[in-house]
Amino acid sequence: MLATAEANRTISRNLCRAMSAYSQSSREGKRVVHPGLTIIDSGLDYAAFNAAILPDPLQVIELEALVARAARHFASVKRPWGCWLCDDLLSAAAQSRLTSLMAPHGLRLVTEHQGMVAESIRPMRRRAPDLEMRAVEDGATRAHFAAICAQVFSLPSEIARGVYESRRFWMSSLAGWVAYERGTPVSIAASSTHGDTIGIYSVATLASYQHRGFGEAVTRHAISRARLRSRAERVILQSTPSGLGLYARMGFQPASRFSVFMT
Repeated sequence: MLATAEANRTISRNLCRAMSAYSQSSREGKRVVHPGLTIIDSGLDYAAFNAAILPDPLQVIELEALVARAARHFASVKRPWGCWLCDDLLSAAAQSRLTSLMAPHGLRLVTEHQGMVAESIRPMRRRAPDLEMRAVEDGATRAHFAAICAQVFSLPSEIARGVYESRRFWMSSLAGWVAYERGTPVSIAASSTHGDTIGIYSVATLASYQHRGFGEAVTRHAISRARLRSRAERVILQSTPSGLGLYARMGFQPASRFSVFMT
């Protein structure tokens, strides 16, 4: 297992790579890299897809300066945005002042995620469900991925379509998968490989199909296909509280905490 500090940096840097896809979802999008700061600007008027990611250890003065730089960028383009931080990469002083440092920029804490790492994936305990897995590579699969994202993550339909139906978005490092039960799209997952590490993102299952192993099945499929393409073994992800039990059963261990602030 990775040491804690290395795990924190590995998860943060894979997040940077994965979220860079949003900067390709529209012609107005861009990715701006500064030392210690990656700005992902999707070109869309939606905070969740415009992000400042800070993947390195930071003291208070560094954090303050980098967040201010990101705020200037998004103010110049007049778009809402968010800031993604690995709590464990912040000094104790920065952690204690995090909320007050974000407030002047209109940023408030909206969610916290658990970073997790698996060096190997345990076998599936239950019988695998009978699903057809399709790569996101044409108009139909892009539309199905977008529709599931919109429903499960409560995204405005036009925003979800603008991102996930974009051919430009899927020309990035992300590989997406849609799981079908008897021809009906029911579950999704995406992967992004950076170095020797596979990141898993956007795992979602429609509410009426949950608790049947579909999310686990499509996650395992995304991992296995990413390993075939890259020969990477380590897998990382960020889990909401509802996913912790599943990922622990699959072999993931807690590694870091992430705070997400948005305007």
